[in-house]
Amino acid sequence: MSKTRTSGPATAVMAETAPNPVPLKASPGSTVDPSSEKDYWHVNYMTRPYYKEGMSFGDYEAAYRYGWENAGMPEEMTFEMAEKAHLEGGWTAVRGTSPQTWTDIREAVCDAWTHARRTP
Repeated sequence: MSKTRTSGPATAVMAETAPNPVPLKASPGSTVDPSSEKDYWHVNYMTRPYYKEGMSFGDYEAAYRYGWENAGMPEEMTFEMAEKAHLEGGWTAVRGTSPQTWTDIREAVCDAWTHARRTP
């Protein structure tokens, strides 16, 4: 499934529960559709190199959401720069009841970040 990108003013990233696509600050006028992202990862999570046997999509979902919601960082910012600046430290606040540490889900967050930014 593909992401839908549409034109419109760039604003701050909205919550996952928002019914409209999430505007990305990195690419003015572009948006990422949270439903499309969720659908993509639900279909593909078991094909990823970090997938661990027995893990469900629900085990990765918060990490994927965290990645795509934070993909709107300035275009010149790499994942590693964002990780150091706030992603790693912010995971504790957004992970909810997930027992997974940053080390456990880092690759999934990076994967979703990269997919949402459409960078190789």
